[in-house]
Amino acid sequence: MGNARLGRLSKKYKWGEVVQALSSPEDSFNEIVKLTARASEETLVQSKYVDTLSHCFWLYTNIAEAARKEDFVQNLQDLSIEISPSEHGFKILQKIYDSASNFVNGQSRFSTLEQIACDAFKSSILLRIERESNSLFGCNVETVQKALKKLSTKNSVCELGREFFSNYMYRAFSFTLEKELANNVKSNAQFSNVQDIEEFKSRLKTYCWDISKILEDFSGEWFSKHAYQGDLKDKATTKKFTQHAIKKLLSEATREVV
Repeated sequence: MGNARLGRLSKKYKWGEVVQALSSPEDSFNEIVKLTARASEETLVQSKYVDTLSHCFWLYTNIAEAARKEDFVQNLQDLSIEISPSEHGFKILQKIYDSASNFVNGQSRFSTLEQIACDAFKSSILLRIERESNSLFGCNVETVQKALKKLSTKNSVCELGREFFSNYMYRAFSFTLEKELANNVKSNAQFSNVQDIEEFKSRLKTYCWDISKILEDFSGEWFSKHAYQGDLKDKATTKKFTQHAIKKLLSEATREVV
């Protein structure tokens, strides 16, 4: 987005409207975010970026499904997550995260958006597993499995699906706007100091969370259906879901932009 790298936003095409809105004291927060969503839509729905986001969600649903089965260690190994029965819990979490990163490395690329997808996976899903594990005694294979089992219900997938995609959208938008926001700090402007930028980013995070409400039931129902059908390991199915989820978020964010 903006060539998926940090720097001044291009003033060509739809990004020019974003640059103009950021520099104008009259444009509202909602207008800036909606223009940003519209300008970044073409990049966010590109297959190569959806692949990584989809793989992260595929990984979550499959490790959650693995936790329901008796041989948890073997089922993780079947997902190319090599652990031993005596593995420390935190080491397991690191190997799960490495599995997401290794997927991107295996594609001979690691763009900013793909890093953002991995970071969203880590902060939304792995931290929840870690918290659930630590609420039990110690942190080992058994406690990680119990934590994941708790997160394998339809309600948990509703919550984590929303959190994951909200986190991804916030990080993507925030990264895209970061440098341009800093370049528009001026007296008598919309952003007159660093505090104004931090307030904008806080509102942006809340905005992404609010619009991601539409993904709660969508995520949980999708998981329940495909867990029942036994095809959660089908990456094409997960990618189709992920593409639809991103399009739903972008549609929600841009629906009032004319």
